[in-house]
Formats: sequence, C-alpha cells, structure tokens
Amino acid sequence: MTYRINLWAYIFLFSLLTVQAFVLFWATMMIARRAVNPRRLLLGSVVMAAYDILVDLARVGLLSALAILDNPAIVLGVSLVLIVLVYQPPTLRGGIKIAGYFYALAFFSAGAGMAAQSLSGMAWAGPVVAILTILGVGEVGWGIVQQWLWQKTLLVPLEVVLGAVRVTTTALLDTGNSLRDPLSRDPVVIIEAQLFAEANDEAVRNLVQSACSGDLSQITAMVDAPALATRVRLIPYSSVGTKSGLLLGIRPDSLTVGYGEKKIEVTGAIIGLHGQPLSEDGSYSALIHPELVHEAIRLSED
Repeated sequence: MTYRINLWAYIFLFSLLTVQAFVLFWATMMIARRAVNPRRLLLGSVVMAAYDILVDLARVGLLSALAILDNPAIVLGVSLVLIVLVYQPPTLRGGIKIAGYFYALAFFSAGAGMAAQSLSGMAWAGPVVAILTILGVGEVGWGIVQQWLWQKTLLVPLEVVLGAVRVTTTALLDTGNSLRDPLSRDPVVIIEAQLFAEANDEAVRNLVQSACSGDLSQITAMVDAPALATRVRLIPYSSVGTKSGLLLGIRPDSLTVGYGEKKIEVTGAIIGLHGQPLSEDGSYSALIHPELVHEAIRLSED
C-alpha cells in the first residue's frame, strides 16, 4: 500500500508541537523554580516534537520500522532523558519533583488536547488546546495554589548574622516588597534596627543608633572599620505615609531562611535597618523579600 504525506501539514504540525513542548518545559521550569538555559529548553522542545512526528509517521505506516517508538516504556525513557538534559537536576530528589510537575502538566494537557482533536477532527486542534491548557494550569491554577500556600506560611523564621551578633526573629513575607539595593540590585530584607542594639561591635551600634534616630547624615563618619564601610549603603524607598526616604542598608555575614524543618542560607541579600517597630503586636520584626523565599524553596528542593 502506498501512503502520501502532506509535507506542509507536517511542517505546520511540527511547529505547533515544538511550541507545545516549549510551553510544557517552560511551565515546569516556572513551577519548579529551576533556572534553565533557554537554548536547552528549545533543544528539548525540538527533540520532543520530532519524536512525536516520528511516532505519528510510524502509526500511519510510513515509518513502520520505528513502531517501537510508540512503546510506553520507550516514551517514558525518552521523556526522562529529556527532563535530565533540559533541567540538569543536581540531586535525585530534585529530579523526581521536576519530573512530577512535568508529567502532571503533560498528562493533563494531553488529555485536553486529545479530546479537542477528537471532537473537532482537526490535527492542529490538539496541540493548540494543549498549549492553552498548560498556560492555564501553569499560570492560573498553580498561581492559586501558591497563593494559598503563601497565605498559610506568611510568617517565615529568619536568622541574621552581623559580625558577632546573631539575631533570630520572625519575618513577614511581604509580596509588595520590591525594594532592592540600587547598586547591586540585591533584594532587601527590612528588619528592626533595635534587634542589633546589643551588638558588641561599636560600629554596628552606631549604625543602629543612627537608623533609630533617623539621622543618616553622619553615616560615613561613623563607619570607621573599612570592612564594614564597604558593606554599608543608603537605600532610597517610599511607603505609605512616606513619599521618599533613605533606609540604612548593610550586607550581613549570613542570612538563613526557615522553610519547613529546614534552615536554608541564602546569598545576595541586604538588610535594611528600620528605626521603628514593624508590627503592632510584635508578631514579626522583619519584612522579607519574596525573591529570597523563592530562592530558599528552590535550594531546599535541590
């Protein structure tokens, strides 16, 4: 029996499948909070789309020798290899979580795509609906889950080490906190300066006193220790009731975020010393930048 192939139709279908695979890899990356090189995302998408096309050609008899590619075990094995190559998980546990997100999105979207293709009778309807489903679940559905989780875990254990001073406190996850150091662009954790008032380091105590009094004019003169001077900066900010102001910032020796039963040390953060209490009931004394919590979660999953 002779089969004919509509080349342009397959080129169009390959393009749609590539986009579908890319969206699937991208959505998994966003949910897993795993930074991935865009080239690896694209390469994995092209390979997955090409694999789907080969399976389809084998099903219609054009490449019957490749019918083995339609074997569920082979499909699973190829997808696992692609997941490893694209995301390069550093640990087995991290890889299992990424694979779980990937397959959940893949099965859910594939079901919607197959239904759309069956009802419409058009081959292109499947990938289009699958793409829309992935975007919907990844952006809307997962966003709702995340919002619920954040509401349940708004208060985050925090430990800051500054010189010989180790402060353990509770931070509020402030989703509206977009404050960054203007020089390094590092996220800023706003913390009550009074927590460091008992520091043995005189230079640190001077910084705390200055932050509490609101007089930042003598900051340069007060920081005599060269090692400390390179870590201090003034951070412009605005808030409700304050059109513009300056916050005294300093890079800590370490900053540890509590996540579940784990304590995760994050890097690239600045603490901004606030002169007044941050909560009326004392339930928290710091406002943590969302990016640092995201980083802590990512590190805990690796």
